[in-house]
Amino acid sequence: MINMNIQQVIDKNRRALMHRPNVVGVGIGKRRVNGRPTDEDAIVVMVSKKEEGTAGQIPQALEGIAVEIIEVGRIKAQGRR
Repeated sequence: MINMNIQQVIDKNRRALMHRPNVVGVGIGKRRVNGRPTDEDAIVVMVSKKEEGTAGQIPQALEGIAVEIIEVGRIKAQGRR
């Protein structure tokens, strides 16, 4: 079940996050520690490429919810099958 509080925080901050350099998406996922997922829900900010300074442009938390930055490359919309 999606944590509605997290979704509300994402909805409130999506526009500001999406206007940051290299950000290609925002969603809900798990917080990671040392590369391993934990049980803690987090806001996942997907970037096309992690660059030096990227983390400084994206907050570590929003309204007390952890933010994870994940490099996903370029995202391309696919047609219907």
